[in-house]
Amino acid sequence: MSAKNTSTPIDPNFMELVQYHERVWGMEQYPQRPTMAELFQKPIVIMWAESSPTKTNPARTTLSAAQKLASGEMVDRFMFSCHESENDLNSLLLGMIMANAKTSPLMSNRRIAKIYWKQKEVKVRNLRLVIDKLDSE
Repeated sequence: MSAKNTSTPIDPNFMELVQYHERVWGMEQYPQRPTMAELFQKPIVIMWAESSPTKTNPARTTLSAAQKLASGEMVDRFMFSCHESENDLNSLLLGMIMANAKTSPLMSNRRIAKIYWKQKEVKVRNLRLVIDKLDSE
């Protein structure tokens, strides 16, 4: 009897994105760069893009990272981060909103371009802010 393959099939669109990322970065590292195994095994993968367009030639009009993504064009040097749960994602987003000093160096000049849940792109439709009243003395 042969063992049954119970692994989840890899989404071809996600695979293409990961392959592009690997070709662009090659052996070069960035802070907290995930391994290939993490990209395919972790349930949440975030694609990070530059937070502002490159300013090498201000006279040249180029598309921003957001415009490139919206038009389907790849961002040259996007980065990935991997996360285990929605709680990890909530902590990350809260840190970004609150400009938390503990946020990752990856986020210092980047913004979230896309979020993948189990290799499928998802859209953030809503954020829920829960606040506590400060005790007044």
